[in-house]
Amino acid sequence: MSSLYAITQDMEAVFKLVQNAVDEDGNPRELNEEECKIIQEWFTCTKEEFQNKVDSYCKFIKNCKIHAENIDNERKTYKAELDRLAARAKVQTNTAERLQGMLKMCMETLGIDKTKTELFSCTIQNTQMNIKPYVGDDLGHVPECYLKPRELDTLAIKADIKSGKLRVGTDGLERGKVIDEITGETIQGIYATQGTALVIR
Repeated sequence: MSSLYAITQDMEAVFKLVQNAVDEDGNPRELNEEECKIIQEWFTCTKEEFQNKVDSYCKFIKNCKIHAENIDNERKTYKAELDRLAARAKVQTNTAERLQGMLKMCMETLGIDKTKTELFSCTIQNTQMNIKPYVGDDLGHVPECYLKPRELDTLAIKADIKSGKLRVGTDGLERGKVIDEITGETIQGIYATQGTALVIR
């Protein structure tokens, strides 16, 4: 069984490893594969050793989360100021675009596509072509080659699993497969896995 002293030494080593994981600018970075292996070795233990180590595990995890919360609170403080400045910039950008649109409309109305003064030159020229669907059109008559692939509606699938219309295979070769409960057929192209999370209180 690991002694308390050995556990403390191990924990300090893990802490230093994480603290020293910084990029070239001195900012924290994700652990690389070699560093993860070093930490994984510390997490490899017997049940008896685990009972001695679990408090150290949780303290370290909690400290990381508290540190993250402090950083996030600092980010929110800066974000409020950045949002205020962004809003001011957006107003000026929208005003400029609105006035430019009015100038363009005036030139088009007058049949002018190019004009020049001592200070500026204004030219109406072609830009990138826009392709848009008609409002309310379901695109049913558009050839398949011009349509993007359909997206998976995961919320609808989860709802039908919860209601019992679908079920998830849990053993054998069916594990993870999504099966229509009425027909018994497997829905091809999708699978389901149950997520898990460790809760520390």
